[in-house]
Amino acid sequence: MEDGSEISRLAPELSDLEVALFLCLAAHQHCRIDTTDANIHDVAKELALICTNTFGLSYSILDCSSATSLDDFRAELLPPGEVVNVVIAKNFNHVNDNIQREALELMHSKQLTTPAGVLEAPNNFLFLPLIVRDETHPINPHLVFVRIIRYPQTRSSNEERPSLRRQHKNNNQLLGQLQQLSTTVSMGADIARYQQDIVVFLRLSRAVAGGISTRSNLYFKSFSK
Repeated sequence: MEDGSEISRLAPELSDLEVALFLCLAAHQHCRIDTTDANIHDVAKELALICTNTFGLSYSILDCSSATSLDDFRAELLPPGEVVNVVIAKNFNHVNDNIQREALELMHSKQLTTPAGVLEAPNNFLFLPLIVRDETHPINPHLVFVRIIRYPQTRSSNEERPSLRRQHKNNNQLLGQLQQLSTTVSMGADIARYQQDIVVFLRLSRAVAGGISTRSNLYFKSFSK
């Protein structure tokens, strides 16, 4: 691990979505995935396969709509009695604010309050809103995610790759090592200054729509470690 050989071996084998989930798990951050209406179901299936085949994690796919109730949301997270590792929430921007606030609390505290009591989410927990951009259904501004735009590609992680399926235990070991090592990383003044220069440049650039938030600066630091 010290010479980076394991990372060098793993990286070329992973698809774009696998890399995204790997980084989010390593940094303990959640991510939002944007796709097209025609591909949202395929992307959800691909994410589900990544969870089981690449990382050996449990998952739940939520088909969200304006009719989704808070009870429906809670029930989907608890197949038989335990909070799943990964929640894939299709069209999450269509649910009401109460459910979005419940998701926000779950992301921050890793706790889910139910009529039966408080349940703890596992250590490797990801909440993945999978949405089609729609200005008429904006997502709660407090739900700030690392954002990935996913379009159809020639290579997909649901292709037959037996080696990855056999090696998900090794991938989890590598993930655990990265999580531990990232907590011990110290950043020198020159690196911190370099990162800050990048952030300032992006904030001043007219090509960056919406600007750069303070939260995104924290994400940048977290992922760089």
